Amino acid sequence: MTATSQTDSTPNPPTVATYSSWPLFIWLCLLPFVILLVAAGVNELDLPLLRVLSETQSDIKRTFRYIGYTGDATLPIAGSLLLFLYFKFVNPTAAEKSDKLMHLKNMGLSLFCALAYSGVSVQIMKRAFGRQRPYISDMMATKIFEPMNPSWEYHSFPSGHTQVVSCVATVLCLYFPKWRWPIVTWAFLVAVSRIITGNHYPSDLIGGAYIGILGGLLVAFMFQNHKTKLY
Repeated sequence: MTATSQTDSTPNPPTVATYSSWPLFIWLCLLPFVILLVAAGVNELDLPLLRVLSETQSDIKRTFRYIGYTGDATLPIAGSLLLFLYFKFVNPTAAEKSDKLMHLKNMGLSLFCALAYSGVSVQIMKRAFGRQRPYISDMMATKIFEPMNPSWEYHSFPSGHTQVVSCVATVLCLYFPKWRWPIVTWAFLVAVSRIITGNHYPSDLIGGAYIGILGGLLVAFMFQNHKTKLY
């Protein structure tokens, strides 16, 4: 009897792109330089940079104040969680039948986890450092720290809005790389708005951006089997 070769009729699973661990590794290696940059900002750079950016016309400040509102954490946290829960429990068959909807479901979970991790980290650091916000004492409070002060006026470092937009931008750029430049531009404008409106020092932005990007990269590394492109 002649042996016949059998072919596997099982369809191949869809090709799934994986995240490289190198961006996360490189970002972790940058931590000492970020700490030095923040220290330099607190001691030398914060005040002159803040004066330059904050001395703008009132209509420009008003515009950037509205831009800053888009960096609030409520919408991305609630939206990402609801997006995941909808495709997980309310309409799971839709995501199972569509790669695009499954992609959105995975993005919702990734974004929520990244925001949760980086957001909790920032809130702990805000209270641990207790840095006074610049508008409290006419921008001369670069070195005033009152650890464990519960007042919102002493939660300047790191910037929560910058952490949120940096985290959101990181996750969205991984899932929607074609839109990375508009996404990064939006995140940058929100971060700058926090200086122009007198809510943060430049070094606050550096700390918030580092934590936000780290949260996005860490979740990307944890969820390596999620698709990274929306076709």
